[in-house]
Amino acid sequence: MKTKILFFLIILISFTFCSNFSLAGVEIEVKETTHTVVFPLERNFRFVAVVKNTGDKEEEISFRSPDPVPKPGWINILPSGKWRIGPKEEIEIVATFEPVASREIKEEELRYDFRIEVAGKEKIIPIVVKSHRLDFKTIPVALVNVIVSDKQTGRPLKDVEIIFSLPSGMERFREKTDSSGIARVGIPDLSYLQKLYQEYKIQDSYTGYFLEVKKEGYKPYYREIKALSDLKLSLEPQTEYFEYKKIAEKKTEFSIWWIKASSDFKYFVTSPGAHPSPEIKPPKEVAVYFFNDRGEELWRFPINTEKAQDIDLCWGLDISSDGKYVAVGCFDGVVYLLNQKGELIKKWQARGSVRWVKFSKDGKYLAFGPTEKSGPEYFGLYEIPSGTLIWENFVGDWARAIDFSPSDSLVAVASSNGMLNLFDKNGKKLWQDSNGGLIPFLIGFDKEGERLAISGKGRNLIVYEPLSGKIIWNRIIDQTAIAGANNIGDNGEIAFGTVGGVLWYFDKEGNVLWRKLYGSFGHNGAYLTKNGNYFLAGGTNPTLFDKNGTILWQLRPGEEERMYSAAEQIAGVNVVWLSEDGSKMILGFDDGTLQFYEGKLVKKEVKEEVREPQKLKEKEISKITPWVIILGILILVVIFVVVAIRLKRRKKSF
Repeated sequence: MKTKILFFLIILISFTFCSNFSLAGVEIEVKETTHTVVFPLERNFRFVAVVKNTGDKEEEISFRSPDPVPKPGWINILPSGKWRIGPKEEIEIVATFEPVASREIKEEELRYDFRIEVAGKEKIIPIVVKSHRLDFKTIPVALVNVIVSDKQTGRPLKDVEIIFSLPSGMERFREKTDSSGIARVGIPDLSYLQKLYQEYKIQDSYTGYFLEVKKEGYKPYYREIKALSDLKLSLEPQTEYFEYKKIAEKKTEFSIWWIKASSDFKYFVTSPGAHPSPEIKPPKEVAVYFFNDRGEELWRFPINTEKAQDIDLCWGLDISSDGKYVAVGCFDGVVYLLNQKGELIKKWQARGSVRWVKFSKDGKYLAFGPTEKSGPEYFGLYEIPSGTLIWENFVGDWARAIDFSPSDSLVAVASSNGMLNLFDKNGKKLWQDSNGGLIPFLIGFDKEGERLAISGKGRNLIVYEPLSGKIIWNRIIDQTAIAGANNIGDNGEIAFGTVGGVLWYFDKEGNVLWRKLYGSFGHNGAYLTKNGNYFLAGGTNPTLFDKNGTILWQLRPGEEERMYSAAEQIAGVNVVWLSEDGSKMILGFDDGTLQFYEGKLVKKEVKEEVREPQKLKEKEISKITPWVIILGILILVVIFVVVAIRLKRRKKSF
């Protein structure tokens, strides 16, 4: 009875209602202001305010809220900057509120006043976020039988691991198959959970289970489960693996933030960086390094850190396609342009930290923001090598992710106010829309320039049609999307990881090809080759996957499930890079180490079980020989006795 009452109260608390407000020529629609984050079904509350300009002139919107009062156990990510909305245009303003998950979590509550300002007028939107952990003991259990066999031989497979996980990645249910190839997995009833998803308004595009089936020596099996039933499947033996040899190693002064490569993979450049933290103190000097494809250092460009506060350093890094130029954007607003010899040919002083720099495909232009002329709300395009500012335009906040279309006719700029702006090569703004919310990390065009992917801290992965700005598809995922130097394939495939430790691989239409619980993989440690064939993830145990999610290589083989120490995690791989054919790999570690590898794809024959009848027969005979002898003697004795009795009777008859 108490459980039912609590369940009813939670539903009331998490009741969703739509609020509409008018403010100085704009309408603000908020679908949910009171929400209960239910562990382990979701990780945070994604607050969304849709702002529409109903007037006939452009309006400027500002976010005026101070940070929430510090509350232990909560992580809150708020928007920043400004928004300019044209007549009849609408935008999304996003914030996330996350109670830190733990097994012992208590009922928590956070209250916050979200303030939006238009033309000097302010609207306050009160937000209430609560937390609650489900007790799975009170949820009906469904028993699912999973039968697994070898695809080639048809024989049952023992010790196959069966994993059902929730979309949030926060809970998984696992069993192994027995000698008959059968695993009986008890999991919370899906129909019951789906009712909870609906009643609690869980913000996720998925409400079922994700299934992973794996066994060493076999290709894994992945599937999205939308309804529970017994499963019968077969695993195919794995015959392809990568073998790598370390060819070079370099210990630098500080954590490696980026690794970028020329288009022919002959030159590589790295930059130092880390998340701001008072505990991390960089040395007085760090550097940008330039290498050839054998891992040989060609030059080092020093960066003075005396003015660095709580660090950050050089998050902006790029190399031109032909390897002739390197651009570096740093914490103090300085942007360096270097030639292939490491010589400084241009230096800009921007009006704020520069966290992303990007060359056009032809290497004739460099994009970054803020600019020298304007503050963090602006972004600019510069001619190379003169360094002349060609044009600048308003984006509303720091440019945090930039990419050029394959033809260089378009440039996409995603900023930390949650917006994505698309410009033509002359600086004309074609359209603006959501970048998924908040700070973006993932951005990229496909080979033909027909798709533009974007995502970040707002948990919304969006694929746009670049010319029209039309959304082709989008998915709300488990947590912040974390990317690398490339995350969209030539054919529109998208692969990345999340702060929640989940790896995702989507096809061009937004279908999940595979999804895997992985763990930490570094800030820039998720790299997809442009051909879509290989996906490399960093972290404590860097792992190479093929496009179907099969593990081809691990730095530490057999340690996929191992819990690493704090020291091992600190020294993990923060950024990765891989050549298109997988033959060259670079790992950048948090402790400043760079490792260069060369490898090749090798095929291993599947050794089927071969029976040796003669040997087995001899073995079996050796076991039963004593009993056969004893039995033979007994039979002979019986025969002898019978014969003797009959002979004796015959003699009497005569």
